[in-house]
Amino acid sequence: MESERELAFIAVHRDSYPRVYRFVRRRVESTELAEELAADVFRVVWQIWGDPPRTDIAWMFTVARNLIGNAYRIRDGLLALKTKLRASAELCSGTESEDLVVHDALAALRDSDCDILQMAYWDELSNAEIVHFQHPAIWRVTETIESTVSDLRYWNRTIRVKDASGKLLSSLHIAPDAAGGSCTPVPYQTLDPVTLDIPQRPTSSPYVGPTQFKYRVMEGAQVFGALTIDSSSVAPVGTACLLLSAIQPPQNVPAVSFGMGAFLEAEGKGGGEGAAAQKSFASVAEAKAYMDTPEYRDIKRGGKASFNLPLGWTAKDVPVDSPDYPGSAIRVTDETGKTVANFHHGATGGLGSACARNYPITELDTATTSLNAQWPTSAVVRFSYRVRDQTSVGKGLSYQVGLVDKDSGQVQDTLLMYTVVTGTPRGILSFADRAVQDAAEPRFASMAEARAYMETPEYRKLKAMIRSLEINS
Repeated sequence: MESERELAFIAVHRDSYPRVYRFVRRRVESTELAEELAADVFRVVWQIWGDPPRTDIAWMFTVARNLIGNAYRIRDGLLALKTKLRASAELCSGTESEDLVVHDALAALRDSDCDILQMAYWDELSNAEIVHFQHPAIWRVTETIESTVSDLRYWNRTIRVKDASGKLLSSLHIAPDAAGGSCTPVPYQTLDPVTLDIPQRPTSSPYVGPTQFKYRVMEGAQVFGALTIDSSSVAPVGTACLLLSAIQPPQNVPAVSFGMGAFLEAEGKGGGEGAAAQKSFASVAEAKAYMDTPEYRDIKRGGKASFNLPLGWTAKDVPVDSPDYPGSAIRVTDETGKTVANFHHGATGGLGSACARNYPITELDTATTSLNAQWPTSAVVRFSYRVRDQTSVGKGLSYQVGLVDKDSGQVQDTLLMYTVVTGTPRGILSFADRAVQDAAEPRFASMAEARAYMETPEYRKLKAMIRSLEINS
């Protein structure tokens, strides 16, 4: 909790800093020096804070003027000192001495950069000592240790620098390497690496390798395993305390991780949700046998279905209609939030049968798909755009756009149209604007209007998206 003095000072700093900074900036040659001197003004205000404190702007300008004068005297003195040091080095070592190269290089640097090098190599200050030496006295440097794994004491160390008002100016984040800090490394191995076609942003880091699906195990108290996507260059076999999992993303894409936790640790702790997802085995042989299970194959395939989503459209996983028929479902919406298609793959109930009253069905467009396994070939899966003509009863023409097979896609008079594919490894597949008739479905007034729909951007995007569907089965 901040004291009344701190709160009062923060308020003075907030109200007066802009005017003090402008006063200084008009009298010095750089913004860097102006910022430093303006901060020093408030350091003086803080140090002589009394009851009542001196906070009038005229007095602050007086302090600022004195500090500006001191700064120029120090600058002139430093320039004279550098000139004298170079002359001394030339006198002692000759005009060809490497010492002169060092002096000339230091003279070309900014004063702040030169100070850091001199403190590190001449005065032998540590990094922490340089940090505390460099920041203005009224700024605060704090260090926190953030960890979700209690045994990794130095995981996620963060040093934060804040000004007098509490504004975060900069932060330094420190994480351990793959050795994992202070622990006993254990053997690990990658049992199943598969290189993926995922673009990466350019980097010269030796720690980045190809992006791969990896199934890795660590032989700790038990054998712990995790399936993940990782772009690190860590060797496939070795010893470590933990193995990080991170994806080197394409340009302008945030860094992400995907898999059973952000890292695999020697005791099976993966951090957050990953700790519960990681696998444990009695032996490496049992971990290898896991690769033959349906669960492993399903996880490795990464969702089984993929398609090209048009720019501006959104795909979202949604619950299946009934828990009695497990499967996966996705809703696709356009830029306005309108639902343009639904994907469902899994078990489902039976389809309705035809009734006495049938209506003419016309197929206006058909095309092949990207599905190339044996089952879509046997089922003659294709893209289809069909309309059902109910103008005889004053209802116009309803339509469906999506995937059909040799049974559902028959072009014949019927009461109901179905845009589904049967006989898939998981049951029934539907990827269409609608799979069955709906009382609220849109209708066309004429066949000409139905044909004109094929020329719209929505139809072209819908057709391309549905045809791009790929399923790993």
